[in-house]
Amino acid sequence: MSPRILALDLSLTATGYAHEGGSGVIRSRQKGWERVHDLRQGVMALARSMDVVVIEGYAFHAQSRALYQIAGLGEIIRYSLWMRHIPYVDVNPMTLKKWSTGKGNCGKDQMIAAAIHRHGFEGSDNNEADSFLLYRMASVHYHGVDKTTKVELEQVRKVEWAVLA
Repeated sequence: MSPRILALDLSLTATGYAHEGGSGVIRSRQKGWERVHDLRQGVMALARSMDVVVIEGYAFHAQSRALYQIAGLGEIIRYSLWMRHIPYVDVNPMTLKKWSTGKGNCGKDQMIAAAIHRHGFEGSDNNEADSFLLYRMASVHYHGVDKTTKVELEQVRKVEWAVLA
């Protein structure tokens, strides 16, 4: 049986998610800890039925306060997954970008374009597109998707994938 994968692009404004059943974003109208709580609740509701969660790693180019808030959200999500014994995998943003576009330093518009033109993404939110691409990348590893390019395969091999029972 193929593992059930949840892919996440964590964001305080719109956390993107993708799994076999589709993709979307989790939003909260709250501020501060209430927002973090809402996002955590949404992520954990999705993760409950998954075998592995794939998370886009930290983007260290974020500016001062935003960096701390995003890192805080990321650690709370990772800790919550760990507490529930749900394995997770971090994928470096540059690795995902190179897998998606062939370039490790592309912008959000190029990522959305790659998601649409190369992988059939039908949305418009960049967080959802990133999670969609993460899901596709994880599927190459966990589901053995064989329609991949040499560059894609090289990027998949760079990730430390969780070993699933």
